[in-house]
Amino acid sequence: IYNIEKFLPNLKFLILTGGEPTIQKKLDEDFYEKLNQYANEDLTFGMITNCSRFIGENAINFIKKNKKVIIMPSLDGVGEIGEWCRYGFKMKIFHKNLVKWIELVKDKTEYVVYDRINFRSGILINICVHNYNLFNMYDTLNYLNDLKLKKSQYILSFNNANDRYIC
Repeated sequence: IYNIEKFLPNLKFLILTGGEPTIQKKLDEDFYEKLNQYANEDLTFGMITNCSRFIGENAINFIKKNKKVIIMPSLDGVGEIGEWCRYGFKMKIFHKNLVKWIELVKDKTEYVVYDRINFRSGILINICVHNYNLFNMYDTLNYLNDLKLKKSQYILSFNNANDRYIC
């Protein structure tokens, strides 16, 4: 993070991952203020988030300046199942912040190519399906459909140490 300035002029792809980017001290408003100077049409920005917090004003401005933005909220289920599967997950907080993300990126339409896969800019829900949340997937997908996302995109990954027992 501290040496990022030498890469910024030629930066084409930046994705922030865990620990949770919205609470990392190094990814503060000063970090986004530096990034704002280099926002451009060719830069692809992505963030994987658990939606436990939202971003500050400098980060919002940076995202608004870029055309290619993918926000990837992680969701292991909704309601009690989601709260049980992911320690610290609070459905009410997740929902409040997800709605803010949806509003922030609703006008992003550019396609992003990553590792030979095309994604449309916007929200890309990351769902890890496992034995503990498998029977909550219907409710989870209904919750997401009720949000009326214009461009619904999902990544479903299946996680089971012994895949013979997953339905």
